[in-house]
Amino acid sequence: MAQLLPGINVTEQEIQDEWNKRPHEDTVEAAHILFQVSDKSKDAEAKTKAEDVLKKLNAGGDFATLAKQYSQDTGSAPQGGYLGTFKRGQMVKEFEDAAFSLKAGETSGLVRSQYGYHIIRVMRHETPEFESSRPQLMMAVRIQKAQELAKEKADAAVQLLQKNKDLSAAAGNLGVAAEIKETALFTKDDSSFELFGSQALRDEVFALKEINAIGKPVEHPLGLAIPS
Repeated sequence: MAQLLPGINVTEQEIQDEWNKRPHEDTVEAAHILFQVSDKSKDAEAKTKAEDVLKKLNAGGDFATLAKQYSQDTGSAPQGGYLGTFKRGQMVKEFEDAAFSLKAGETSGLVRSQYGYHIIRVMRHETPEFESSRPQLMMAVRIQKAQELAKEKADAAVQLLQKNKDLSAAAGNLGVAAEIKETALFTKDDSSFELFGSQALRDEVFALKEINAIGKPVEHPLGLAIPS
């Protein structure tokens, strides 16, 4: 399939269609400092600690350093509170609403959730845009069209093979490089041949019951394969 990509042209409408069928979700890359509230009687204590750390941040304290020192989220604290990148629906609502309201570089106030009090720092907040996504959209369309073209060529090869059983002739008429591979005798459980990189090809080979029968094109790590 890779050899087909250079010859694939993509129209503006195809790029737009690819954009339209994709979700355009905001993503946030963030870190936090968590002060857990194990029971309601500890709420005021946790809030006071959180307020003290927030004051340190507002006075110029380093977020990662303070997260390592004070955060009670044992999973993220060693990484300076880093949570990675996430989209909506992956965090509890209170945390999510606060994080997605912040711009890159901003720090929240205290955010109360079921886990306790959070201080959130957003490093990146991105909304997908058509123009910035254009290269990825074009490649997605080209790959899809190359896959369709490869399937068409494989189907045409099958039709030729069913008529004259000439593997070389069929391969030569594809207009793209095609390789004919011949194996020795093998069993269904034999894994010594490269063709077994595809379970679909293995199944199709053993579905053929007659000598010189032609199978249907099936997926293989190297492209499409037609067993015979």
